Amino acid sequence: MALVVANPKQFLSSPVGQMVKELGTDEQSLPALNMLKQMDLKIDDVERVTVVFDQAFVSSMAGQAGLEAGGKAAPNPAVARQRQLNNMKQIGLAFHNYHDVFNAFPRADGDGAGQNTGLSWRVHLLPFLDQAPLYNQFKMDEPWDSENNKALIESMPDIFKSPDVEENGKTSVHVFVGEQTPFNGDAGKRISAFTDGTSNTILAVAAGADTAEIWTKPGGLEVDMAAPKKALGNLKGDKVLALIADGSVRELPTDNETQLANLIQPNDGQIVQIEMAGPAGPTMAGPMVIVTLAKDVDQDQASQALLHQVSNEEHEGQTFSKNDFQAIWFPNRRTIVTGSADSVKQAISSQKSGKSGSEDLVKQLSVGADLTLAVDLESQAALVQQVVEQLAAFNPMLGMLSNIKAVAVQLSASGNEGDPMVELAVTTVSPEMAPGLSAIMTMILNQGKMMTMQLAQAPGANLDKSVQEMAKAVANSASVKTTDDRIQFLIPTPAGFERLPELLKPIVLKQKEAAAALQHMNTLKQMGLAFHNFHDTFRSLPGAGRMIADRPVGLSWRVYLLPYLDQAQLYNQFHFDEAWDSDHNKTLIPQMPAIFKTPGVDDPTMTSFHVFTGEGAPFADDAAPGFAEFTDGLSNTLLVVQAGPDAAEVWTKPGGLDYDPKDPIKALGKLTEDMFLILMADGSVRRVAKDIDPETLRLLIQHRDGQIVPQF
Repeated sequence: MALVVANPKQFLSSPVGQMVKELGTDEQSLPALNMLKQMDLKIDDVERVTVVFDQAFVSSMAGQAGLEAGGKAAPNPAVARQRQLNNMKQIGLAFHNYHDVFNAFPRADGDGAGQNTGLSWRVHLLPFLDQAPLYNQFKMDEPWDSENNKALIESMPDIFKSPDVEENGKTSVHVFVGEQTPFNGDAGKRISAFTDGTSNTILAVAAGADTAEIWTKPGGLEVDMAAPKKALGNLKGDKVLALIADGSVRELPTDNETQLANLIQPNDGQIVQIEMAGPAGPTMAGPMVIVTLAKDVDQDQASQALLHQVSNEEHEGQTFSKNDFQAIWFPNRRTIVTGSADSVKQAISSQKSGKSGSEDLVKQLSVGADLTLAVDLESQAALVQQVVEQLAAFNPMLGMLSNIKAVAVQLSASGNEGDPMVELAVTTVSPEMAPGLSAIMTMILNQGKMMTMQLAQAPGANLDKSVQEMAKAVANSASVKTTDDRIQFLIPTPAGFERLPELLKPIVLKQKEAAAALQHMNTLKQMGLAFHNFHDTFRSLPGAGRMIADRPVGLSWRVYLLPYLDQAQLYNQFHFDEAWDSDHNKTLIPQMPAIFKTPGVDDPTMTSFHVFTGEGAPFADDAAPGFAEFTDGLSNTLLVVQAGPDAAEVWTKPGGLDYDPKDPIKALGKLTEDMFLILMADGSVRRVAKDIDPETLRLLIQHRDGQIVPQF
């Protein structure tokens, strides 16, 4: 249906591309850069990227959106699974919103206050699932099968629908009931009652289709802790989709029934580190992507970077690697093809036959542009019509979009004066339809010109006069031209365009600094959330050099946070019975996640994010404190500090900053900025002046000195 071709190397060699590089993108902000790094590649090594949106991908996306592609519904188990995963996340959020209001979860057969309403927990969640009108139709003083309530069974919201459950009004999304489950007892449970931690307790599961029950009927899955898998019914595969009490959704293995029983029970004292398995993985592959490189690629290294749990398959004499969701093939040493297994097989067949089936789309591409796109809408007429009908409900003028059969776009920042900088070509279903669509595009263009003129001259824009003149020239040069069934919107490259980066440099640098500051604050916020999730699991924080007080090990607190920072795979590679610099653990030092990267520290294995380990600090003497020990209050205690670059240390090395209570700022090293960042124990992030009063900083570091922290 569509092709996109980008030429990164060409774009980055242009003045505008150089400016983009100077913005300082990194692996954390652009995951694709991290993948390139794992393959020992840089963005400059990428000659071309081609993205192919084939019929299989379009059908999957349409099915996920509840639409039909090609006039036919596209049943896709992966799409159904993804939809259910998203639904489970929403159900988890509804559980927590219910708890915020009623200070407890609902019962399996009633509300959180302990009233047996005769209706399922699903009904009580309705107001928190944007289903308040439906909720208000139920009579809470009548059983689920009363005359009134029974009539509402067929109104089951889509969020409770289960794959393979065809009977209307039934669902296989359940909670567990019985002794030692979260839904046992006469009243709804509070989160505080989950003594094993919310990250170690199952709230609900998507069980087998044979367990389906009427969604309004109270109750749940009766579970035998000696054989809990039996309660799940006939699952497709050896995993179950589970909603965890912390709101996450996980694919949990069912072969270890002891572990499964531990996760069902919120108070058995058994900690299961389910984060190590990571969140539920993707359930559908993306479009096919073809990457052409300027240098040879290590195929094994690339396969490991892009895929996990790889197996090989043969197709028409070619070998490709795959997992459950994605495949990768190397036509030669400088080309990588990724996508679904079916897409990769199609690519192999196309190479052999010399025909791709996309020849008509390729003709519409301007392959010399920095970015070009061609879309065939005619082949997706039924899908387009459904989308247009929905859009037209908001604005009838958008109904004109159904008259488009093809679209081609090209964008270039590396062209010469007069070359197309922006070009949009629209082909209508007939010449008679072109004038009406052209009139709409001309109206939009005129409005855009007016806005450009106003913004360029706005006092707050702070634009150089040369930039203002260039903006006006660009606006005035834009045009719409109609020929037969083709409408062309064009903006040519203006004179002096190559000077634009230099003219914008002051503004770009200012925006870069602001973006970097925001990114660093968000980094610390993520770290704060990881600390809290760790505490939910272990009832303590990781020590400066060990996980919990009675298990000394030689690794930093940063390593123990990895599973809570989407780095479970890296975490599982460490040997926790060895020192940080053992022969094995040393090999993992170069894999420092981008979240620990700090400004001014050039060594990619070192960070200046630290905890304090001096006198009176939470992590003194390698303690692993619980939040209950922060008697000064979580909002009054500093947890992590962003110290100066000279205070950086290898990220896996245990320890912290041993500060002097009389001169605590000295431990931070040479601060290169006027402000530095701190993470408070309550998860908030603050910017602090480097000339902060030493006594105030000491009070922030010490977590139970009983003294009031002044404003800072």
